[in-house]
Amino acid sequence: MARKIKKKLSRKELLREEDEFISFTEEATEWASENWPLLLIAIGVAAIIVVVGILVKSSIADSKLRLANQVNEAITNYTDASQTEVMSLFSPDETTAGVDIEKNYEDSAYKFEKLMRDEPKTSKQPVVMFYLGNSFLKSADYEKARASYGKLAAMENAGSLADMALYNTGMSYYMEGNYPEALKSFEKLIESETPTARVGSLVYAGKCLEETKKPEKAIEYYRLAIDAYSDSKLTLGLESRINMLELQVKNIGSGQENTSAPTTAPEEGEDEK
Repeated sequence: MARKIKKKLSRKELLREEDEFISFTEEATEWASENWPLLLIAIGVAAIIVVVGILVKSSIADSKLRLANQVNEAITNYTDASQTEVMSLFSPDETTAGVDIEKNYEDSAYKFEKLMRDEPKTSKQPVVMFYLGNSFLKSADYEKARASYGKLAAMENAGSLADMALYNTGMSYYMEGNYPEALKSFEKLIESETPTARVGSLVYAGKCLEETKKPEKAIEYYRLAIDAYSDSKLTLGLESRINMLELQVKNIGSGQENTSAPTTAPEEGEDEK
């Protein structure tokens, strides 16, 4: 069977062939001229999508910046109140005379509460809740402080602040003189990986045990605190305290009454880091 040979087109014949690209362009142009309203709508929709995307990104950025500024302002207000409190205690002068420290902390709490209402889903919620609890603690509103710390401890993204919330809960009970309840909070943090919470809990658990007449257990916690955190301000003076308690235990064992180790008065711990 003879093979059919395909005829080769000459250059002139090729030039006479219909150009597919030109044909498509002409068809597209013809379609656009006939359907220009639809084309304009499509172009307009695309432009709107681009503009809306830019506006949304800009709005989100502005919202985040505004929130960050509000949080920083509230924290600064709390810090200023703390500094004023310290100055009024250790170096009182005309700038701190007559200052209502409690009112300053109440104002601080108001700002943090407003942030929680306005931005309930913000990623900064744990920090805001922590400072809200601190503001209540500083203004001696212990029930509200514990409520704030309880909500913070339940947050999945609380991190180490959950331990600090539990520690400050213990401090709220300690400052009320409720040593058994304070001890419960502190003992939950004995194995904490948050240094500030752990050293504070060891020291104040010891203080609670002193108040509840359990000097031997108090010595145990004090020694743990010194061994792990000898450079912490909270452990300063604990060695001499241990010596006094050991003497107390010895005297109790020998039936002698001991008066050399007075009970510790409630004092304020480090409630922030």
